[in-house]
This record gives sequence, C-alpha cells and structure tokens, in this order.
Amino acid sequence: MVDQVENYWAYLRDIVVPARWSSGKNWVGSFHHIMTVGPGALGTGRVTGGSGIFDNVSSEAVEALSARGYSAASGPVSMNGNLSVSLPQPRGANQP
Repeated sequence: MVDQVENYWAYLRDIVVPARWSSGKNWVGSFHHIMTVGPGALGTGRVTGGSGIFDNVSSEAVEALSARGYSAASGPVSMNGNLSVSLPQPRGANQP
C-alpha cells in the first residue's frame, strides 16, 4: 500500500499554463519533477506491506513526472511517470 501526497503545481505552472498562453496552444520542452511531497518528513510517500513476507514492513516511495510535449487541446503529448519504491530486506529473509 502506498500513501502519498502529490503536488502538481510545478506541472501546471511550467507546462499547462504556458501551453494555454502560447499562440499555438502547445508546449514543447524538457520537464522533470518529483511530484511526491509527503507525508514522510523528507517529502517521501509511505509504503506498508500488506501480506506475506512484506506484512507490516514499512518503507518509502517517490513519484516523478517527465514531459516533453503538451497540447492545450488534447493534453499530454509526450509524458512519462514513474514510482520508485525502496524495499527493505523483509523479515525472515535469509541473511548472507
């Protein structure tokens, strides 16, 4: 289970608004931003395992968004998102 708060302000400010303001109603460029802003103290999301060897194991996650093109008429043209999860050694796993 991932619990996170996302902040899309940078995406709206840097991509969506400029696309709407441009004469061609498009944005082309290079955008990469970490969208996760909490609830962890370092701005990371909380991850909690729910079953098996990860039952009640806690960790962190961060979601990032990369974009290269946006159209005010149809939305994202070239965009990629990813979720990075840090997985600790589960309890009961063989130690080297």
